[in-house]
Amino acid sequence: MAIAPPACRPMEATTERGLTLAHDFAAPATLVYRAFTQPELVRRWWGASSMTTVCQADVGEGGCFVYTTRTFNGGAVRVTGTYRLVAPAERLVFTLAEKLDGGSALATVTFFEHQGITRLISTFRYSSQRVREQALASGIEGRWHDRFDRLASLLTALL
Repeated sequence: MAIAPPACRPMEATTERGLTLAHDFAAPATLVYRAFTQPELVRRWWGASSMTTVCQADVGEGGCFVYTTRTFNGGAVRVTGTYRLVAPAERLVFTLAEKLDGGSALATVTFFEHQGITRLISTFRYSSQRVREQALASGIEGRWHDRFDRLASLLTALL
């Protein structure tokens, strides 16, 4: 299977409760996975570049994570979740609750590597169609594109 050069594709509504986002990274799957699971790396790409993010994670089935980003006005945005499946450099399945979009989702992140390019496919299954629509209205797609742009820069620096 040929993979296009590194790029982010538009978020797709895959079901009435689901969204999918794909991004190609010019890095091996093991490195992309590390950047997704090691708090010292996550904090470098998760929040906006001008904000500070504190990350805590117990990566393992049943383990939890908490990412807290300090906003410009001194507030905090907190994202939490629990890992349900951890297959290093292949797949992560976790719950995801982000206050900005008003709900929770079950997220599946799959890492496909081919010829040094890793395609990351993120699928979010929301608790209802209403919550999915709130997530879209809150700007979730733009936040993920921004995160992935910063992640791509981080991966380039780590290579």
